[in-house]
Amino acid sequence: MKHRVLLMFGALKFFFLLVSCLSAQEINFAEYKSIPSSSFVNIFLEEFDTNKNNWLIKTDSLFHTDIKDNEYCFTSLSNITLATTQKRISIDGGEDFEIEADIKFVQGYNYSGNGLLWGGNGRGSYFGFYFTGNGYYGIFYFDSVSHGEIALLPWQKNSHQILHVEEYNKLTVRKSRNEYYFFINKYLVFQTPYRGLYGNEIGFVVSPQSEIRIALLRVSYIGNPQFVFMDNEFLRNTEEHSGDVKDQTAAEVPQLLNNQRRLALVIGNAHYLQTVPLRNPVNDAKLMSGTLRKLGFEVIQSLDASKAVIEKAVREFSRKMPHYDVSLFYYAGHGIQFNGINYIIPVDADLKQKDDAKFEAVPINFIVEELEKYSDRVNIVILDACRNNPFRSWVRGGERAFVAIPPASGTIISFATSEGATAIDGDAENGLFTEELVKQMNISQPIEGVFKKTRIAVERRSKGFQSPQEWSKLKGDFYFISDKNN
Repeated sequence: MKHRVLLMFGALKFFFLLVSCLSAQEINFAEYKSIPSSSFVNIFLEEFDTNKNNWLIKTDSLFHTDIKDNEYCFTSLSNITLATTQKRISIDGGEDFEIEADIKFVQGYNYSGNGLLWGGNGRGSYFGFYFTGNGYYGIFYFDSVSHGEIALLPWQKNSHQILHVEEYNKLTVRKSRNEYYFFINKYLVFQTPYRGLYGNEIGFVVSPQSEIRIALLRVSYIGNPQFVFMDNEFLRNTEEHSGDVKDQTAAEVPQLLNNQRRLALVIGNAHYLQTVPLRNPVNDAKLMSGTLRKLGFEVIQSLDASKAVIEKAVREFSRKMPHYDVSLFYYAGHGIQFNGINYIIPVDADLKQKDDAKFEAVPINFIVEELEKYSDRVNIVILDACRNNPFRSWVRGGERAFVAIPPASGTIISFATSEGATAIDGDAENGLFTEELVKQMNISQPIEGVFKKTRIAVERRSKGFQSPQEWSKLKGDFYFISDKNN
């Protein structure tokens, strides 16, 4: 095992917190996304119970390293010098992998970075995931060829209290499907396209006149990347709802086509504050989220969402969209149209007259226009929202429900029922449309076949009362799943 300590002079400006970086864009924090333990293949595990991996143990005028009490103690004794220690741990960058470390800031200089290094080449190029003693964090990389330092994520204030003071902080770097995901204490703090590793050195950095302690370093391959986006909420739902998709072995996971990167925004509104509640939309959204996760989608989910929450979710959806090949929007809940514009109704909407829709509801075009920016990809809109309209005091005739939306190039749009009609909010756990739709999504067939067979089943079960409709301008074939490798 190769190990060494790099002493770096004259580069402290990179680690010092700059006021100009504090205005970086707000990150939407998410629940930690778990992967079944059976999906990990550990290639390196260090718990520092002994020094079996030959970490450097040394004391001189510049730094001190030692192992005691199941911790690797790493201290910079210089008032101008930070120090790093790295070890060669071979990683195949073509595979999905995860690096995780438990690191505690003990004492020292509050305005400089401490943390995890990876992808180093031994010649001054590496990636770094850092936090400071006064509660900032950032993600950077150094390139020794260009002598440059670049922030993947500029310094961020610990506004969500995710960093612990004088306690261990779990830093997680996850590479999956050509994307990097970064977590602090099980909270997602950043996502960015994957950059190739400079080399195979992994280790730690400590600030000048500072001390950190490390209790764990784990490096693993993710043997079953299908599970990367199954979050804790989904796993709980599989226990609570018999209709949800169960955790599966690798052999049972359906094969995706062409390793597509898939993103979905799912909203289900049922418990309205100012109007009639609905029975099914939250259950429908949960069923759809679980199904989409099984089919390889990363899912942004909002249940019983206010207008502000919906708009925030759409912003996150829009921000992530450029990094995905397939984008899907699903909504279940109350929906209306006014003056030819379709609106989804937040749970806090107060619609006393027609014009209130412009201010209290969210226009569907708000979402569809974001999808239209990526007409060269696959965009899917599913609206199970033509419920019985709760605002009959001012709605008349054709304004009762949604009007058709002509799809843009690269988009397919599906409605739970035909233009101007209402859909059934049934007495069972799920609505008729979504219940039939997820059955067809789990069958290997083109997406047009999914919606056609859903329509046939819904018309049959509703005795012709409800007839789903769809319009498509997709440029190629899309399958939710394939029954064979492609």
